Parts: sequence; C-alpha cells; structure tokens
Amino acid sequence: MAKVVPKNRRAVSANESRVQMSRGLICQGSMRQGSMRRCQPLALLWVLLLVSGSGCARFRKPPPAPPKTASDALVFNDVTLEQADEAGKRLWTLRARQATYSASGKQAKMTQPQGKLFNGQQELYEVEAAEGEVNQDGEAVFLRQQVVVQDLRDGATIRADEAEWRPKESVLILRGNLIGNQADAEVRASEGAWQDQTNQVLLTGAPVKMSLGKQRLKLETEVLTWDIAQEQVVSDPGELGKADRALQIQQFSEKKSTQVIRTAKSGRGEVDLKTQEVVLRNNARLNFVEPPLDIVSDGLRWQTQTDRVKSEARVTVTDRVEKVTIAGDRGDADLAQEVVEFTGNVRGVAELRQSRIRADRLKWFSATQDVEAQGNVTYAQVQPPLEVSGPKAVGNLNAEQVRMTGGNVKTTVIPLDN
Repeated sequence: MAKVVPKNRRAVSANESRVQMSRGLICQGSMRQGSMRRCQPLALLWVLLLVSGSGCARFRKPPPAPPKTASDALVFNDVTLEQADEAGKRLWTLRARQATYSASGKQAKMTQPQGKLFNGQQELYEVEAAEGEVNQDGEAVFLRQQVVVQDLRDGATIRADEAEWRPKESVLILRGNLIGNQADAEVRASEGAWQDQTNQVLLTGAPVKMSLGKQRLKLETEVLTWDIAQEQVVSDPGELGKADRALQIQQFSEKKSTQVIRTAKSGRGEVDLKTQEVVLRNNARLNFVEPPLDIVSDGLRWQTQTDRVKSEARVTVTDRVEKVTIAGDRGDADLAQEVVEFTGNVRGVAELRQSRIRADRLKWFSATQDVEAQGNVTYAQVQPPLEVSGPKAVGNLNAEQVRMTGGNVKTTVIPLDN
C-alpha cells in the first residue's frame, strides 16, 4: 500500500491515488511502493488519496515523519495526467507507463506517454512517444523519440523526433526528421508548426520535400504550408525564402517511375491535392519532354493529369526542336493534343527560317508547326523578303507557306538590307 506524506504532513493510504494539481492538472494512477519520502509534485497544492470503492476521502492521524532518503522523487505507475485551463476546459490528457515528479515540483517526466490534445471540448490530436515531460503548471507538453501525431479531424499523420504542445498559442511544434502523410501525399521537413485553428502546418527545412502519388509529382522548396483541411500545399517563402531555393517540381512517367517527363520552377506555387492542379507564379517555367516545349510566364495553371496549361499573365512557348517561339497576353495549351491557343498581342518567330507572324489570336499546332491566325495578321519572311498583312491567315512558319484570306490583303516587298 503506497504512502504519501505531503508538506502539511497529512497522509492517507490507498491502492489507487488521484492527485489534484494547480490549475486543473490531475494525476491518477498507482504509486510505486516506497518510491518517495517527501512529496513535492508539479505545483502541488494538496494531495487527496481516494480509498478504492469508498467514494469519499478518509483521513487518518498523520504518521511519524519518515527518515530522509537520497531520492525526493514521486513516481506513479500506469498513470493518467490531465490539464485544464482557468475555465475548466481540457488542454490535454495523457496516459503514461510511469510518471516521475522532480523534488522541485517543476517537472514531470513520463515514459511511453500517449493520449489526446484538446481545444476546449474538441479533440485535435492523438499522440504517442517514447518519452515525455510536463513543465511548470502543465501549460506545455514535450514529447520525445518516436513521436507520432494523428490528426483527429482530417486524418493526417506526422512523425518526428520531438513535439511541443503549446495550448495557449494553439500550436504544436514538431522537430527533427519530420514525415507527414495524408492520403497519398508524403512530406519531409526539418521542422513544422501545426496551427490547430486552421489545421495548417508551416514546414521549413533545407529543403522541404513532398511526394504526391496520384500526380506522380515530387516538390522541393524552402518553406511549405500544408493545408490539411483544404488538401492544398502552398510554397511562398516570403522573407524566409531565397531566390536559389524556389519551388521545384518533377513529374514522373506513369509507365516508368524513374523517368522525369515534366519539370517546373517558380518563385511561388500551389498544389491542390483534390483537383490535381498546380499553380505557378513569379518567373514560372514549365519544361515538357514530349512534346518538347518550354512554357514561361508569371502565372500558370497546370492540370497535371490532362496536361492542360493556362496562363494568367503574358506567356511564351518555345519548341526546342523546331526552334519556334510564340508569345501572347494569354495562352491555353492542350499538350496531349499538342495545340496552343494565344490571345492578345501575339508574336511568333521561326528561328530556322527567320519568319515572323503577328496577330490578335493564333492557334499553333506544335506537332506540324501549322498556324491559324485571326485579327490584324502580319506575316514576314527573309527569303524572299516580303511582308503580308490581312484579317486571317493559315500556313506553316517553318515551311514559309502562309495564305492570307478575308479581303484587304496587303503585300509589301522588303529590301534585303532591312
């Protein structure tokens, strides 16, 4: 039968003990026989030992003071600890194989802690670890070694070397070898800050890496916000980032998992895990192996499964093999069909034949280099030197064959020295 002698020298005995701490911290479990001689637990105000089955406290005459020993620790086996705020709302509940309170009462160390973290009555996370610690008045919980955090709202899981729960700040800090999973998404980072109110994790590292199974994508960046609730990830380094560590994305072949078929780089980016759309901003560049096209813009939307790319800003598309470059204020590329449509101030150049075209709208068939242009069309070539303008045109830039239609066609012969 365990015996406890608190500071006021009043003691009772029981097989099961329940210790009420300051500000709502409750410790319930069995005390190890002979584990202490003086009790000074974490911010301990009073100790109440409930006699098993009695339903009330039973006080006895205090026994004589025990002799002093080398150990002043208070040890509980199979213990449950709880913490509540001033209003009585739970902050966390943890079960541990063993909890040891220091002589100063400022620390409680736990072995194999597991339990739940709360926001009021809402259960946020289920946690477990090899070791844990509660400091001061229980307003912070530290978990160490083999830490596993399960999100109870949207199903994400994060593993790390360390975790720190700060309920007043509504944040869970994760450190060391962080690996997070949600559905087929996996993220790796050095550190993360998990905001419980938005269910977002701010990930930092050198670099942060994320793999997306459905899209066959791998992302690398310096700072990544993982929105677990919305199933989105956002790379926006801001002041934390560096120009040489911008967002980089690789897409792998469906048939050969090690073959890279698409690459992307940008200063900022977003990935929607549900719609499988990638948004690239700030010096965005997309490179396709097949068709051999490079797409450059300050704003691109890429549907990774259908290879549809739309621009939100002026866009330039280059065929690396045929040496043809076309730009416009807006663009819509269907890479599966190898068709790109441009709108607004369209300019095209065929480097091999030194031919040029301008129009308000243009459709480019990159597999054949055929074009269909409308609105204020102007075509020019070097050999023979001429310029043709009109409302519509169809032709092939590399073959230097363009037919202008629609009336009001004007042809100008250009001297070679111009």
